[in-house]
Amino acid sequence: MRFHIGIATISGNAVVLRTAMKVFNVSTLTISPWALREGIVLRYIDALDGRGADPIPDAE
Repeated sequence: MRFHIGIATISGNAVVLRTAMKVFNVSTLTISPWALREGIVLRYIDALDGRGADPIPDAE
């Protein structure tokens, strides 16, 4: 299966992102190759060794 992302989709997403940046008064972004799910896992692993962030509590 092939997916095609057209220029209209990318342009539309850029407009949404820029609007959100203006609303929340954000001037810069950090781009990451990781998705949110991987970021949560990496943060949790970092916390296990005692040097990083606190573990994320279980959702109830």
